[in-house]
Amino acid sequence: MMIKESYIRHIRENILWILKNKKHKAWQSYVDIYHDRVYKSESEDYKRNQRVSFGAIQQFDLHGEYPDRKVKNRLIKRGAYYRLIPNFKRAIDFYRTSDEVRDLEERTIRGSANNAAAFLYEMQKRGIDSLGCIGEEDALSFFLDREGNLSKRSSYKKNIASVFKVAANWKHNECRRILSYLPQIRPRRKNIQFLAPEEVASIRSAIDGEILGLSLRDRAIGKLLFFTGIRACDIADMKLSAINWETDEIHVLQQKTDQPLVLPLTATVARHYGCHHTTVGRLLRQKGIFVSFYDR
Repeated sequence: MMIKESYIRHIRENILWILKNKKHKAWQSYVDIYHDRVYKSESEDYKRNQRVSFGAIQQFDLHGEYPDRKVKNRLIKRGAYYRLIPNFKRAIDFYRTSDEVRDLEERTIRGSANNAAAFLYEMQKRGIDSLGCIGEEDALSFFLDREGNLSKRSSYKKNIASVFKVAANWKHNECRRILSYLPQIRPRRKNIQFLAPEEVASIRSAIDGEILGLSLRDRAIGKLLFFTGIRACDIADMKLSAINWETDEIHVLQQKTDQPLVLPLTATVARHYGCHHTTVGRLLRQKGIFVSFYDR
């Protein structure tokens, strides 16, 4: 197999470039040398040719193998981390070796490190070579698509944030600034249909019918649970002031999250609640809506 003259020329040029600059650089590996060589270039073809060239030089220097285009040598392993410049790699390395993550599972550490490496590699592709040079627009660009919509999930952002929180012990100001640039992303939750259709029908029949002898109070509670999904603790604490009859809304302050919640007061729920509230209206001024025998 004939070796192209351009292939030989690239190797010769890079060997001369290494010898010329080695006294002034703090290279630790051929990957560092490669990144230093291609840093200012945006051409993927140029970068690919340089990877091949430096890979051949590395194989000869470390293993005594002569350049051969038939044998593939991977200078840079797969994954964003292996494409990072030393400044960015050190942030990931600091996180991985920190005492703060010692008790975490390896897959958790690996997931956070990989996500942060992808973030930093994107910054690197924007021409940024240090943590202190990452601006708010740069950081936000990683999480947005071309139309400006969020393209990453909250878990992705959480993983990136966990790395920079730990790395703040190494580069405090730079990492805290990056953390302040990360967007707030609400977790996406899926409502899973746990009940089969026949089970749903049975519950509705029990609430609507009189076979089980449910009181008006219990029916009203059942309707709220079934149609709104409100927590039982919030129903127990519900006051008359929570019902807005003019807007057909239920307003509660959730005990679990301490966050306000507004739910629609549907006709079905309102009918059962109205009957119950008429029956025990005298007690509602002092007690919660759904009083029991023990509340009297």
